[in-house]
Amino acid sequence: QVVVALLSEGHGQEKLADVFGRSGMVGNVGAQAALLSACARARNWHQAMRFLDAWRGLGRPPDLRIQTAIIRALSAVAAWHHVLSSMAELSAASVQPDVACRNAAASACRAGSRWDQALKIL
Repeated sequence: QVVVALLSEGHGQEKLADVFGRSGMVGNVGAQAALLSACARARNWHQAMRFLDAWRGLGRPPDLRIQTAIIRALSAVAAWHHVLSSMAELSAASVQPDVACRNAAASACRAGSRWDQALKIL
């Protein structure tokens, strides 16, 4: 809840990223997914994308939990174009999206009036 409060108020984002980086949690799938979920609840998709970029910078392969968390953050603001990129990343890595991931992605496309894309995802 503290993380969500910091992110939603726009405070402490850099400090939070620094703490995650120094503690080694940036490379931890569970911690990264939780952080991205906090970004989604705070509707802070810009920070979520920065954390995702840090994950990618570690050379980590796409992970379903992380991609689902980022898609949820993006769907909160109807950033359907980023959602489609995340879905393509999963596909390229031969990772099959689960129902939660597909629903979040379709939700983002619907919110952006991209019904054709939403139907393809489902």
